[in-house]
Amino acid sequence: MNAPVLRDNALDRECAVFCRYLIGQEPNEYVKKKYRAAHQLGSLQSGGQCRADAFLVKVAGIGPWSTKIIDAYTRIFRPFSTVRKKLVLLLAILENCAPTHAYLDSVDSGSIPLLLLRFVNRCVIFALVVVVGVLIILPAELMLRGNVKRLFLWLPRNG
Repeated sequence: MNAPVLRDNALDRECAVFCRYLIGQEPNEYVKKKYRAAHQLGSLQSGGQCRADAFLVKVAGIGPWSTKIIDAYTRIFRPFSTVRKKLVLLLAILENCAPTHAYLDSVDSGSIPLLLLRFVNRCVIFALVVVVGVLIILPAELMLRGNVKRLFLWLPRNG
């Protein structure tokens, strides 16, 4: 296989993982085509990323659960990271594509107490996922950025 085909396959897999995270569905061919086209413009290519950014994209591409951890972590600590840009791009594609726009434009129904309970539930889950991200991703990111001394400052000292 040549490089463009391998890159397109990797982007299709990444698109599928991110779609499962965002809407719980597989992307259709139109969504994958638009996702690939956006990457061909060059603004999201991995060549301009630092190692830590490339690491975040790779970990997010493992599965929807890892995407959730990376998304929550980058929302707090790296809001302009490449992985956030990719998720926003894909969300924009999905919002403008049938039939996925119907899922994204649907409204949660229920009573106000039920909606409040869902909101609190989502907030608690987000907080827990951020903590997991800090415990797992932050040390790896600091090492990749060459800030290992900062990591060791956090560790308790003996004596």
